[in-house]
Amino acid sequence: MSVNYTVQAEVVDIRSDTPKKEDIFLVDTNVWYWQTYTNASTSSRLYQITDYPSYVAKAISANSLLLYCGQY
Repeated sequence: MSVNYTVQAEVVDIRSDTPKKEDIFLVDTNVWYWQTYTNASTSSRLYQITDYPSYVAKAISANSLLLYCGQY
């Protein structure tokens, strides 16, 4: 039996968006990597180590719900 999901999502520009408490984000594993691993800056693009961590910090401050999907 196949799974049939209905996804409701919006694409936003994180450089100008302000996260709200009621927002729910599925954060890509790479973003957590850039957010937490200091040496990530040696092999990343500028937006990956500036825009993404900044937006995650704003979402945390706003008490938004941040989700992840584990990899196997």
